[in-house]
Amino acid sequence: MKVSLVAILRDEAPDILAWLGWHIMTGVDTFILFDDGSKDGTLDLLRDTATLHDIRIYAIDYSVDPHLHRQRLAYTIALNGLQDEFDWVGLLDADEYLLLCRHKNLKEFLNGFGEDVGAVGINWCNYGSNGYVIKPIMPPFYAFTRHYLPDHYVNQHVKSFVRPASWSGEWNNFHYFENDRRYVNPDGHDIVWSETLGRTQGLPAWNTAKIMHYQLRSMEQYVERARRRSDILVRPEGFTQCDHNDLYDPRPFQHTTVVMDWVRRAVEQGCARTLDALDIEDFNEATHLPPSEPALRLLGIKPMEGDDLDIVNGSIHLVKDGENSHQLLALQIGEIKKKVFLIVINSEGNLINFRIDEDTRVLGNLSYELIATASPDLFALQQAAYKTYLTAMPLPHGGAVIADRRKIQEWELFRVRTFDRGEIIIKLYNSPFLTFLRRALSKPITIPAIARLAREDMRKTIACLPILLSAMSEEDAKMLKSRLGVLIRYIL
Repeated sequence: MKVSLVAILRDEAPDILAWLGWHIMTGVDTFILFDDGSKDGTLDLLRDTATLHDIRIYAIDYSVDPHLHRQRLAYTIALNGLQDEFDWVGLLDADEYLLLCRHKNLKEFLNGFGEDVGAVGINWCNYGSNGYVIKPIMPPFYAFTRHYLPDHYVNQHVKSFVRPASWSGEWNNFHYFENDRRYVNPDGHDIVWSETLGRTQGLPAWNTAKIMHYQLRSMEQYVERARRRSDILVRPEGFTQCDHNDLYDPRPFQHTTVVMDWVRRAVEQGCARTLDALDIEDFNEATHLPPSEPALRLLGIKPMEGDDLDIVNGSIHLVKDGENSHQLLALQIGEIKKKVFLIVINSEGNLINFRIDEDTRVLGNLSYELIATASPDLFALQQAAYKTYLTAMPLPHGGAVIADRRKIQEWELFRVRTFDRGEIIIKLYNSPFLTFLRRALSKPITIPAIARLAREDMRKTIACLPILLSAMSEEDAKMLKSRLGVLIRYIL
């Protein structure tokens, strides 16, 4: 069985990697994506991801107007052209995520339907704003956890997975695709339509699968969307009338690490493309200075209460004192005492990738500002870009480590300690990652210098990129950030 997913996109750079990662996790073989004139870096991200998965990108003909007609044309072209290649075709928007509630993956789900089924209509589950005014930094499935009651009429809408060979070729709307076989819900029951095809009667069938629909999102995103659409009311009541946060569903949250791991691979690919394209020019005079020995300082970090920090299911989490299998380290560079880079080094001396909740950076090398407090041995760690503090919830409260606090209280306090120069620390300092970094920092970091490092060892250069960017001149850093484009939010 082969399954493809068709979507039409425009300016989806903030969330497209998570959307792709989510549906790759779900089991989509191929993405057929129609770009509707993106100008925010979406196409660059798609081209990078196309080297990791079967992602086919097409431009939409702008002579067809308005947008809904272009979307109809894209869907029609896709369904007609995919009949011989795919058994099933899903048709979703970029604000829609398929949640399977009883099956491991999409193929297991679709295999449950006999040949007499030509299409499966999966009800929307519309989500509210979760109280967000400003756009959250995390993907929609993480940030928005509260949705409408099932009896809200909007949840009667379905989005469809269709056997393209059974489609009649007759266009109805974006929800319903007429075919010569049965049209069923995720439970396998024939759908009873309302007066409008594409809207079911009665309550939505959410027990087996649903389409998580993040149409509203934050107030900021609502206003941005309203500016592009003449049919959306740009007034407070237009937002509040659609903002229902009645029911909490934490299930999507558990997939964050898997999805963000795929996002990391996509970001690494984008970084590799960018670094590979850098020109190696003759170094200026400064680069011919004798190598210097950069001062690297490793610090240990523990929450004030004394438990340890470890990687649990890919993210930093609190564990009982002495039970950690990985040591979270804070790396200081040179004389810059107010900034640390949080890293974890494995037994082979290489970086281990990890993530922190409410922190979108994925390279396993996260910079935080070290904020002094009234107590000389207690510090707070601030994510500078968003002015939020790292918090470590005590184990009785779950032990989560999250970078989302706006002020410093007990749970935001950490002890930072230096290590004795024992055998283990000497081994860490001589690890492949820190050896490479020390050699890189022994001369001025310029764009040509980074280009040379990338040709020597692309993987280590990408791993060091947050540190290298912080060590560059303001002018060079600005230039490299410009070339990295939308990838920067995942790096710095």
